[in-house]
Amino acid sequence: VEHGVAELVPDVSQDPRWYRGVDARSGMTTHSLLCAPLRTRDGVMGVIELRNKVGSQFSQADLEFLDTLSG
Repeated sequence: VEHGVAELVPDVSQDPRWYRGVDARSGMTTHSLLCAPLRTRDGVMGVIELRNKVGSQFSQADLEFLDTLSG
């Protein structure tokens, strides 16, 4: 959200931005993330975040689709 760009994080344990408190509060274990800013005419109003794609890893195509959807 800070930079207004979508991000693919294949392994959150290797990313210094990851806040482990999210898992503690949700009861889930996050392995990977796909995030995209929700954009309006006035700027970014939030973010869509997907965690742990079932059966495979998030791909560049997933990132591009979410980024298009969030725009």
